[in-house]
Amino acid sequence: MASRHCPDHFDDEDLQTLEAALEDIWATLQAHDPDRDWDADHALKTSIADKLLALASVGINKPDELRRRGLETLPVWWRSQTKRPSKR
Repeated sequence: MASRHCPDHFDDEDLQTLEAALEDIWATLQAHDPDRDWDADHALKTSIADKLLALASVGINKPDELRRRGLETLPVWWRSQTKRPSKR
């Protein structure tokens, strides 16, 4: 998806991509910790959404890249819990 607009303005396709990235990140969080009340963590969801908007504002608009970078914004404690054990 090529950027066809001012970085601070998003068209419908951009907004759909951003929403899908946020939903995918949120589903990943829920899958890794199903017992947590994720719906109550508005601050984390808002923080991730803000990061995705910032990424899109500088031209990052591929869904996989948004998802990867969005997950990288998570606190270190969460990322360390989701690392998969290496295969031997």
